[in-house]
Amino acid sequence: MLTEIAHLPLGCVILSAPKSIYMKNLELEQELESLLGLVKSGEENNVMIAIQIMKGQPALKRAFHSIAHQVVETWHKGNVKGILQVAQEDDELTTILEQRYAAILELGKEVAYLKADGIEGLKFVLQRFSNVEIYRKSWTPSEEEQQILRTIPIRILKLENQNLGSFPAWAGYLTQLEQVHLKGNLLKRLPSTIGNWTELTYLDLENNLLESLPEEIGQLTKINKIKLKKNQLEALPDGIGNLQELTKLNLEYNRLSYLPKALAEMAKLTELDLSDNELQALPQNIGDLVNLKLLDLRNNQLAEFPTDLGALRNLNILYLSNNQLTRIPDCIQNYTQLTKLYLANNKISELGEHLCCLSGLRRLYLHNNVIQTLPSSITQLKELVYLDLDENELEELPSYIEELSQLKELRLAGNPIKKLPSTLANLPMLRELILMDTPLGLEKEVGVLRGKEKVMAFLNNENI
Repeated sequence: MLTEIAHLPLGCVILSAPKSIYMKNLELEQELESLLGLVKSGEENNVMIAIQIMKGQPALKRAFHSIAHQVVETWHKGNVKGILQVAQEDDELTTILEQRYAAILELGKEVAYLKADGIEGLKFVLQRFSNVEIYRKSWTPSEEEQQILRTIPIRILKLENQNLGSFPAWAGYLTQLEQVHLKGNLLKRLPSTIGNWTELTYLDLENNLLESLPEEIGQLTKINKIKLKKNQLEALPDGIGNLQELTKLNLEYNRLSYLPKALAEMAKLTELDLSDNELQALPQNIGDLVNLKLLDLRNNQLAEFPTDLGALRNLNILYLSNNQLTRIPDCIQNYTQLTKLYLANNKISELGEHLCCLSGLRRLYLHNNVIQTLPSSITQLKELVYLDLDENELEELPSYIEELSQLKELRLAGNPIKKLPSTLANLPMLRELILMDTPLGLEKEVGVLRGKEKVMAFLNNENI
């Protein structure tokens, strides 16, 4: 019966056992607790006392053997040191530990600077799991070994620019990870086991060769930032919508031609970068991302916007350059918080009256379109400091441009402008004027004017 008791879990209460058995178990439990205190101290004298105690108490020794792995798997230096010291005097414990940790020790034994053999290698387990070399090894852990991996208290894994061509599935059982940095490798896919990284808050996968993401990525429910720039993703899994804590998602430079509706379920998203993809349309429900402050859609194939985008009332910055837009979307009138608007390299011919609502806009990029006139609504941009109209079809500027009282930089390069309105000189903040490749600039031999005095001297010239 005592043998059976020695193998019971620590703290077990046997309500149905006779009182004498219960008392013996309680005594054993108390003795084991004291024994553990001696071993965990890691001090040689205390450990030797523990060894001597066990030599005279076989049941206590068996009980200690049954939970020694729990002490090791705290991975506290003192705890491991104490257990290994006991093992030096206890061949049976040595055998138990060697069997339990055989695969773990084998996994890391080739790490150049950690040469300890046998169970002595347990001293270096944490360092080994920070070393890139073990992530080049394939291994299929048993259920017991998966449980051991879950105890490894490694929080940050940095394997950047290591030419990793694959990422091992067993690494998905390092469940205490909070940050994973895999930037600049050669990864084409990720194992489904990354779904176990439920404590992860940051994942950097930039500059890889990823062709897809596992559906299990949706299990990373604590993650708030993912970097996926410069990969080869053609689609996103629906599971991505489960990332309710995500605030920043970077998908720049991929091959996305469409987006799943689930993308709009990430309610806390504040920054979404979809630039340099192959998007021709956006899902109608993308307007559900009402907390977005930055939306980057540069370098796609967008010809129009879904009406639902009007709900993005918290946008501060909107990038729409290098698309196929022929007009400014009507929904833009709802973006009253917008400070920067990028519409360069499209096919826009008219600005329309919607600009009047963007009273907080500070920078407006419209170069390389086909704009011929500026509407009166532009006068409502009272905070505008930068206006880029390069490479359009403007032959003149309206006199009411003087109402842009905060304007500091005005770019007109590549337009057929022959004359500027005299009211332009009434802009008190204007300090940069670009007239390269315009009839006026060529006539006056002026390309770039910088500095308030130079700009005003030019504008006040009676020949302008």
